[in-house]
Amino acid sequence: MRTIGNAQLYDLNSRFHETVMACSNNTFFIDSLRRVDRLRRLIEYRRSLQRDRAALRCAEHVRIADLLLAGERAEASAYLREHLSSVSQEKTRRRAGTAV
Repeated sequence: MRTIGNAQLYDLNSRFHETVMACSNNTFFIDSLRRVDRLRRLIEYRRSLQRDRAALRCAEHVRIADLLLAGERAEASAYLREHLSSVSQEKTRRRAGTAV
């Protein structure tokens, strides 16, 4: 995670989210996520990604995948919601110029 480029790290992250979304078989949600990702890509490629946070996010992705593979969909959903909320708050603070 410390040596790959921003674009590759972003793509790995977004592919995980798209894979999870694809399991819903809901084309509206899948298409919406892809559109949001294309917009975010324009912003994220230019930013310096926080590599220490990338390790944390990777661990969260593994936890979500483990829950899904165990059939714990409700718990996976709650954990994914928490994951997305914390990432959103982190990015909002960064854009506002405050430390995380």
